[in-house]
Amino acid sequence: MRIWALITLSLAVSTYGHHSVSPKTHLDVKKYAARIAELFQNTTIELFPQNGSTDPNMADISKKWEQLFSEFKIDSQEDALSQTGCVDITVVFAKGTNESGNVGAVVGPPFLEALREKAGSWSVAMQGVDYAANVTGFALGGDPDGSLQMYIDSTSYSSHFANHSTTQGVRYCCSSC
Repeated sequence: MRIWALITLSLAVSTYGHHSVSPKTHLDVKKYAARIAELFQNTTIELFPQNGSTDPNMADISKKWEQLFSEFKIDSQEDALSQTGCVDITVVFAKGTNESGNVGAVVGPPFLEALREKAGSWSVAMQGVDYAANVTGFALGGDPDGSLQMYIDSTSYSSHFANHSTTQGVRYCCSSC
């Protein structure tokens, strides 16, 4: 029997196997968080501009994110489904509102790094969810298309690695449990 858990932020899928995915460069999470605060301390965003157009500050914000990605060698794109071989833990992760890539930069990469640190000898990979991550979806209480894509990614991953599972099967667990 398989137990499915719908989790709005992430879903960790354990697929017992060999260690084929190596961790990326270590991220100093405290330094990263301090740099985010420094870069964005005087930045304002108009979520619902009066004239209906995009806030002009968004271009500047995008440049700041790119600077941060470059400075910390952050990759806002994680594609575990395209990897070959098995990993012990794969997280299907939905980025935050207005973030780039498929895992964003504020929570996704530091979360992945923290999981890798806690996992010890287990290998950890992440599959980001490709969806709009816009304010409209946030205002609706969640993006319906993003929710569907997260389900599809989770199901695809489970099916893709079902043959690599042990007799214990595939376990699904909440990242905060």
